[in-house]
Amino acid sequence: MAARTQAGEARPLQRILLATDFSTSAKYARQRVAFLPLAQAADVDVVHVLPASLNANSATLADAATAALRREADTLRQALTERGLAPNIRTHLLVGRSFECILAHAEGFSAEVIVLGRRGSGSFHALWVGSTAERVVRGRIAPVLVVNDEPTAAYSKPLIAEDVSAPAPVVLQAARRLFPPDLASLHALAVYASPLEGHLRAQRAAASKLAETLRAAEAKATRQALKRYLDQGLPADTRVRLSVRQGDARGVIEAACRRLKPDLLILGTHARKGLERFLLGSVALDVLRSSERDVLMVPRDLAS
Repeated sequence: MAARTQAGEARPLQRILLATDFSTSAKYARQRVAFLPLAQAADVDVVHVLPASLNANSATLADAATAALRREADTLRQALTERGLAPNIRTHLLVGRSFECILAHAEGFSAEVIVLGRRGSGSFHALWVGSTAERVVRGRIAPVLVVNDEPTAAYSKPLIAEDVSAPAPVVLQAARRLFPPDLASLHALAVYASPLEGHLRAQRAAASKLAETLRAAEAKATRQALKRYLDQGLPADTRVRLSVRQGDARGVIEAACRRLKPDLLILGTHARKGLERFLLGSVALDVLRSSERDVLMVPRDLAS
């Protein structure tokens, strides 16, 4: 890739919301926070939600959850202190519907990223709605990092899949704030479809040459658009590997994940009339459901 203009340094994360249900998946989310590039005195709110329907055992469960929250905070504080940071970690026991409480707290806290595990398990599993992560993503309050793997280091192999027909710099900006300052490289993927190819396919052989010409032109334009997008948002010394593919967006993204084995997949989302096409909602959520990787979901219309 040709040299790019030097982009400004990404700001360390200052306000992080960690949502936990005390499961193994939530433990991975807490461990991931300890590897993120946080500000020296970052504010980290650790949140657990109890359902409003609790009755007879509510006091017992609340006491147990409060104690568990303190342990989570203490463990995270120790990990961050060992990195030389002095975080301000607060715990919050909330009551209500999980995703609604998380979103309301994130908005009031002005969270820069919401971090949570993919699935719940253990003694609090019944209190954690299976689709909480998806519903938080749909809330579109802040970027959402859904953690799947047990982390052992900072992210080093990110893959960003972007819709270059309507590029959103905020997606790359949000992703960069999760990258370590010394990130050496990343993969970038764009998917395209030739809009006339379905009509041309009916013409069979007579249209095959024209169809190939259209594919080549679309691939070239997509690659150029992807390169421009990255040039504007990445430091000059970050090596970028571009991939441009034609086909079904979900299938292409999932194939790229199997091939490249990234430790973080970055997707932009935005809702129009509910959930729609590639990276407008449904495909991104389908990928989130099936991915074995950590996934950062960034609202494409989020204020930068």
